[in-house]
Amino acid sequence: MHYGKRVFLAGVGWQQQVWQHVEARSLTVERGGPARTS
Repeated sequence: MHYGKRVFLAGVGWQQQVWQHVEARSLTVERGGPARTS
């Protein structure tokens, strides 16, 4: 089993989710929409 590879892929997926969340929040702020506090 490639345990290290699985952990690496999981870390990359988590990082992408975080960046998508950050980009979504920055876009809402730019549009003047309500800033989500979560």
